[in-house]
Amino acid sequence: MPLKTPPYWYRAQSSPPPFAEMALGLLARPYQWGHKINQSYQNAKKAPLPILCVGNAVAGGSGKTPVCLALIKIIRKHGISKRPFILTRGYGGSIKEPMMISTELHSHYHCGDEALMLARSSPTIIAPKRIDAAELAALEGADLGIMDDGLQHGGIIKDITFMVIDGQAGFGNLKTLPAGPLREPLSEAIAKTDAFILIGKDKRGVTTLLPEDKPLFTAHIEPVPASLPEKGAIVAFAGLGRPEKFYHFLQELGYEISAWHPYPDHHNYSDEDLEILTASAKEHNATLVTTEKDYMRLLGAPQAKDIKHIAINAVFSDEGELVSFLKDRLQ
Repeated sequence: MPLKTPPYWYRAQSSPPPFAEMALGLLARPYQWGHKINQSYQNAKKAPLPILCVGNAVAGGSGKTPVCLALIKIIRKHGISKRPFILTRGYGGSIKEPMMISTELHSHYHCGDEALMLARSSPTIIAPKRIDAAELAALEGADLGIMDDGLQHGGIIKDITFMVIDGQAGFGNLKTLPAGPLREPLSEAIAKTDAFILIGKDKRGVTTLLPEDKPLFTAHIEPVPASLPEKGAIVAFAGLGRPEKFYHFLQELGYEISAWHPYPDHHNYSDEDLEILTASAKEHNATLVTTEKDYMRLLGAPQAKDIKHIAINAVFSDEGELVSFLKDRLQ
């Protein structure tokens, strides 16, 4: 089911919790028990190749996918791996067995939007169990597996685990699901992490919650210049864990947003949705603009040719420091 983020998950720490948050807080403890029971049944196995995990502590987007793509480029650039593969669950897709994704044969209905986007940049294998994906990757000649998501996945032994943190959202109200965005208590997530990657400025004071003995790398998001639509009126839409991120991103880029249509994460756009969006763009004499991830779910639709999508890159502040860390841990 697509995730629609409750606004109180990311309320200001100084504001009092609403009734819904307090009521759902009663369910947080049973959720944690269920999570611990699930973790206890996961028997971590050693993969036939090194595993680098890019995960996060919260539900919804934090920037894992652009970080994965950036790490792939850096790893190739510095010769850390000759043939890195991405390993992912393929959330939202229909394929349930380990499989290499083909951008020509598969759509988001088969493998999900994120896996399809990743497969455009690097060989990508989906599997419910990441150990199965790693074993298939090794058979295909991979010498490194990069897990997109999986901080909470205990079925495989990881050589490096990164936690990606969105500096604007941080860890929200610091409560676990369903009262807050944390997938597990923060202390448990931190204990599983080898290094942290902070995206953007720390607007929630998360760095004060992180241990000083683990590396903290910083990065920021930049648009791919060639993907930017011409300046002018736009009608923007996005189906993300926190779609407002895209809205603010467009504002920072200086676009005139005539209308804004947010949707839940991984939203599958219906014909009716596209008719509404097209009509909105026509009404405002504006260009339809969305994210690259959303565009993966629009491929094949007749309206897609009239929709612009903005691609992004994660850019590290100190690439040399990151490279030294990767080489030390992987080689």
